[in-house]
Amino acid sequence: MGVENLKIPTIFQLDDYTKRRFKMRITDVMTREFPRLRREDNVRQGLNYLKDSKLDALPVVDGEQRLVGYFTRSRLYRGLLNGASLDDPVSQHMVTEVISLRFDDAYQKVMDIVRCSPVSSAPVLDRDGRVIGLFTKLDGVRSLFNESDRLSGELQAIFNAMHSGLITINSEGMVTHINASSPRILNLAGPEIIGKNINSFWPGLGIKDADSMAAPRIGIKQVFNDAPLLVNITPIHAKEAVSGATIAFQDLTELERVARELETVKELHETLSTILEIAYNGIVVVNEEGTVTLVNRPFAEFIGQPVKDVLGRHITEIFDNTRLHIVAKTGVPETSDVQVIHNNHFIVSRLPIVKDSRVVGAVGKIYFANARETEELAHKLGSLKKKVEYYRDELNKVRGVESNFDEIITSSGNMEMIKKEASQLAPTSCTILLRGESGTGKELFAQAIHTASKRRSQPFIRVNCAAIPENLLESELFGYAPGAFTGATQKGKPGRFELASGGTLFLDEIGDMPLPLQAKILRAIETRQFERVGGTETIKVDVRIISATNKDLERAVKQGAFREDLYYRLNVVELWIPSLRERRTDLELLVNHFILRFNSMFGTQVTGITPEAQQLILNYGWPGNVRELENAIERGVHLAVVGQLGVEHLPRHINGARLAMLEQPNRSDSYRLKKELSDREIIVNTLNKVKGNKSEAAKILGISRSTLYEKMRRVGLS
Repeated sequence: MGVENLKIPTIFQLDDYTKRRFKMRITDVMTREFPRLRREDNVRQGLNYLKDSKLDALPVVDGEQRLVGYFTRSRLYRGLLNGASLDDPVSQHMVTEVISLRFDDAYQKVMDIVRCSPVSSAPVLDRDGRVIGLFTKLDGVRSLFNESDRLSGELQAIFNAMHSGLITINSEGMVTHINASSPRILNLAGPEIIGKNINSFWPGLGIKDADSMAAPRIGIKQVFNDAPLLVNITPIHAKEAVSGATIAFQDLTELERVARELETVKELHETLSTILEIAYNGIVVVNEEGTVTLVNRPFAEFIGQPVKDVLGRHITEIFDNTRLHIVAKTGVPETSDVQVIHNNHFIVSRLPIVKDSRVVGAVGKIYFANARETEELAHKLGSLKKKVEYYRDELNKVRGVESNFDEIITSSGNMEMIKKEASQLAPTSCTILLRGESGTGKELFAQAIHTASKRRSQPFIRVNCAAIPENLLESELFGYAPGAFTGATQKGKPGRFELASGGTLFLDEIGDMPLPLQAKILRAIETRQFERVGGTETIKVDVRIISATNKDLERAVKQGAFREDLYYRLNVVELWIPSLRERRTDLELLVNHFILRFNSMFGTQVTGITPEAQQLILNYGWPGNVRELENAIERGVHLAVVGQLGVEHLPRHINGARLAMLEQPNRSDSYRLKKELSDREIIVNTLNKVKGNKSEAAKILGISRSTLYEKMRRVGLS
């Protein structure tokens, strides 16, 4: 019989649920290794294959491994009983009507075929009819066990994952299973329940025998161990008989709590909806893509569109100059901004909506107000915004650039040399003492050194030793422990040393440091550790110290007002900042710099300074140095507003100095010049005597070496 006469029955189609439920395929469980027969093989060979493989049937294939028949053990026995020879070809004794399986058949479909098959196995074919495996009833039994284990594991996981309690009992009322939630709800130990009759610990359920479990009972309210429970009892049927029941129960306390929370949420939602509707301001909410998800009535009325026509649209379709969708992307809030809507100025705020640390949208609010008042407020806010942007730019310059020594405006050779020395010292960790008159820019130098150092990303903490009362200075510097004194906070407070750890501590006006506190400052600088006021814990810090003073520390040391050891500890490297009198070439640069700055801050349009005012500034002594000059220019810019800054815009005391100079034009300059020439001659003669040894020259002159350096700088000696 040829291949064309082979009859392979068509198998029925499974419903969609069965296909979804049984995902296992025949190729997952079939036998892959087995002998194959050809039609020309004899019965003896087929008998040996059956014996060795212990199979009940083997496929017969052609040269391309396509199925042509089935050689079964029962057909073989029948042939031998009828006198068949062992040398007969297997084609005379094979079955041609073969129930076969496809490689992609579902597991349940395969089991249905094998269950109905008269043989204990079936060949598995690929798309082209080639034999690739055998599916035996033993494979089916093995897969059934595997499926049973899998289903059992799933059911057990579901059973224990339930938040409600679940107990199963048999027909005699004995507990067979409990889930993980049952002991918690019933306040009983799980192992003590298994195997007990349900009535022994829960008699109120009314379970007596199988008949009492026959009908389901839903919504029973029970009290067990003082816990109010809601119980459902459902019968379990096996072969149309009641074999037990499941008892599901939930703590009513939890259900009532959830119900109260839901009611609270509902009330809150209604309250918020009412507030949104009666709010005077327009409110719009967008998601992270910028699509409108909520608007209130005032907003819809303002844009002249119904709420339903606004929802679901992108916010840019409503306002072309909006930034609400940008806030929804960046998460950066924008408050009290001025926005032009319908040719009117309005104050708007845009705030991100954050959920689980992720921006999920933004809410925008339009503040409606009288148009004239809004414009006035917008003008004021615009001015404030410019000022804030200016200060932000200035702050970014200080924080962001590698070094801000460029912010120190000068054309003086002496000042440039000090800037160079400071920039060379900045990357080191050495302690620096800045000296000079008040207002010369010592703090600006300290900040420049910090931002040019390796510590620039860490804090720069300033302490004005002269501005803090003596009784508070110690706690400001070192902090205090909880309850250290009356009025101290319960958590304590870190001091400036602690806050500056990793960065720079700037001790301004160090010459005014109270003598009793100097010893503690010295110890903290030397050991890099201290205790808070009222505390016992030792705190270690890594701080660079930069100090500044306008006092004569050498005289203070001689008078006993300043500790000598602290002086030498602070004076590792000394930088003298010259006064404005000593760098008059900087006056014009500084005046122009301050005019530009204040124009940017205040929106003024001062274009420069008159020659007379410029000369007055050049002739004035500036005892307050750069700080005094800055204040004078700020006053002048406010008074001038536009055009040039004139004499009438400068402070009166500068005009007074002008009158005094007019009355005695050369006296003070002559005296100062003569004094400087005299000092220069004395220093040069002394240095010549000691062949340039500055230490010896300082001893002869009766001054310190640092004072000698300062005097040399003043008279133009390098």
